[in-house]
Amino acid sequence: MQIADASELQFEPEAWDAALCIGASFVWGTIADAAAALVPLVREGGFVAIGEPFWRQWPLPDGIEKEDFVDLGATVERFEQAGLAATGIIAASQDDWDHYESLHWRATEEWLAEHLDHPDADDIRARHDRYRSDYFRFQRALLGWAIFAGRKV
Repeated sequence: MQIADASELQFEPEAWDAALCIGASFVWGTIADAAAALVPLVREGGFVAIGEPFWRQWPLPDGIEKEDFVDLGATVERFEQAGLAATGIIAASQDDWDHYESLHWRATEEWLAEHLDHPDADDIRARHDRYRSDYFRFQRALLGWAIFAGRKV
């Protein structure tokens, strides 16, 4: 198994028909950064697809940290800045999003049950509780996720 920083991997330019980053654009930063990293890898007319969260409501209510996400229109603008023409979007349903988040909760609960004496267990429990609480308080209603597909122009 090889472990490396994905943002430092080097690929042959314009060698691919498609480049995908589904749920890991944070490796580079935002969707704009991921698109800028992937567009040079595909041939002219090739495709790039990136999975990225977006805020369903903008501006956000007071007291909610916006992170690096923006609304849907601004997310598409960020995607296209790298020389892509958006050709499609596949948005997660509420059930998809609930399932995805629930898998995180289950995995964390299982890990905590198996590692009661781990030195980081208390910190992991606190973060887990905060993330789950944030999901119920505002993220479920306000945060969406979609795969954005575009053609290199």
